[in-house]
Order: sequence, then structure tokens, then C-alpha cells
Amino acid sequence: MTRAKWGFVGLSVAGAALAGISATVAAGSVTASRLSAYSVTVGVVLVWSVGLLLWSRPSSRRVARLLFLLAFAYFVRGLAISDNDWLFSITRAIGQLAEFVLVWVMLAFPSGRLRSVHDRIIVGCAAFTAFFLWIPTVLLSQTVPLAGPIAACGDSCPENVLLVADNPSLAAAFQAAFRWSGTLLLVATAASLAVRLIRASPLTRRTLAPVLVVSILRTLAVAAFIGSGGSILSGEILVVLFWCVPLSMALGLLLGRLYSASALKRLVSGLQKRLDAVALRAVMADALEDPELEINYWVPDRAQWVDSTGGFTDQVPVPG
Repeated sequence: MTRAKWGFVGLSVAGAALAGISATVAAGSVTASRLSAYSVTVGVVLVWSVGLLLWSRPSSRRVARLLFLLAFAYFVRGLAISDNDWLFSITRAIGQLAEFVLVWVMLAFPSGRLRSVHDRIIVGCAAFTAFFLWIPTVLLSQTVPLAGPIAACGDSCPENVLLVADNPSLAAAFQAAFRWSGTLLLVATAASLAVRLIRASPLTRRTLAPVLVVSILRTLAVAAFIGSGGSILSGEILVVLFWCVPLSMALGLLLGRLYSASALKRLVSGLQKRLDAVALRAVMADALEDPELEINYWVPDRAQWVDSTGGFTDQVPVPG
């Protein structure tokens, strides 16, 4: 086999190992419900599978790496269902990093890059919130707050062995800061995704719409859950919405490929005869279903850009 195929096999084995460990921990948990226990395994399998699908496309490997990171973070978070005091405490302390990685994935899809300063600020603030507001809350609380949809053990949760000092007032202050900053960041993430959806071209919107809509719903749901201290929405809704994120990515990829095939067919059909600039623009606009599409040409003799009608235009194409 080629090196690429060996790499794909290795990633598949790694994903299967994470899913197997997650299922084993779920089967041995006494305090967790069956739904919350095995929901992590399902989530890991879904995210890792979509990551493998994207990994098979070299142009999508950057976002595939983010999905592998998300699957691992979700796997670590899911270990909080363990009845072991140390494993429960450590994974509850670092488990919120999964939400930070999820925000990163949603804002970076499909290129894997954070294209705007606004998005980079959101991701940076999300990392700060997870590290410097949530972890101190755990270290200062006798019991870990905000159990969430996975570690829903209630009064039967294992002991918090990471307790440094039982300081309820300071822990409450950190928790309040975490809740409100987390809520604001998630709302900002939803707003950024909504703006991106509105401004997208018809071609881009067709591919990204499923991902962006599901991401917005999941983000707002978590914001409501955190902002209310867990009193709004059931854990099952949050779990299902998390599953929908990788599924929507797979659906978006499928719709994108179907659209590309259809557009290519219409384009080839329209190019069977010789066309002038105006007719070429019309054929391409029809093929891509984008009536606002424009084709600009550089005219060296005039040292300027012109549109398909030959008129001067200041809409200079940006390379890449």
C-alpha cells in the first residue's frame, strides 16, 4: 500500500480505538445513564468518520485535523462518566476544551482556517474562558458544577479530588464569569456564522447552509444551557445537536458534489458553441445559478479591467 493509504488505515484504527475505549468506560459506569454514557461513543464515531471522509481529499486535510482534535477532545470529555474519582475530576476540569474546539471547527469550516480577525478573537477568548475561568471553578468547588448532558450523575458524582481550597464565594465568582463570558462568546459565534450565511454566494450557501444552520442552533442551545446554569433545555437536545454538526458537514459535502456535477454539465452544454464575452457570462451565471456573476478582463493596452460588456470596472479580482 502507498504511504497515504497506510496513513488512512492508521487514522481508522486510532478512531476505532477511541470509540472502543469510550464504549468500555460507558459499559462500566454505574452512575451514568445509558444514553449519556454511549452518546459519547456515537459522537466520537460520527466526528472521526467525517474527519476520515475529509482526509481523503488533500484540500480538506486542514479541517480534517480539526475534526480529529474535536473527536479526541469529546472523547476526553466523555471519560467524565467514569466512577473513578481521579478520572472524573481531571476530565471534568479539562472537558470544556471540547466546546472551545467545536467553536474553532464551526468557524473554520470548510477551509480549516480562521479567515477574519473577529473569528480569531472569538476562538482566543473561548480558549481563555475554558482554561482560566472554568478550571479555577473546579479547583475551588467541593463538587463540580454544571454537570451537563454527559456527566449527569447528580448527587452521586464521584469526589472532586482536584479541590485545592473549598472557597464557595470565589468559586461562584469564577463560575458566574465563565457562564456569562461563555454565553456571550457563543452568541457572538452564532452571529458570525449567521452573517457568513447571509453574505455567502449561492454556490457557497448551497454547500455551507446545512453546517451553518446546525452550528447556529447548537451554539445558541449551549449558550442557553450555560447562561441558565443548566435549567434550560435537556441534555439529550444538546447531545443530538452535537451529532448533527458532523452529519451536516457530510451532507454539505454531498450537496456540494451534486451541485458541482450539475453545474459542470450545464456549463459543458452551454459551451458547445463559440460565445462572445456577454454570452459566456450568461452561460456561466446560469451554470452556477448566480445571476450576479461577473467576468472581468485585463486589457494591457488600456491598463485597466473591463467587464463582459467592455466597460471599465473597479471590481478588481483578488488572486486566490
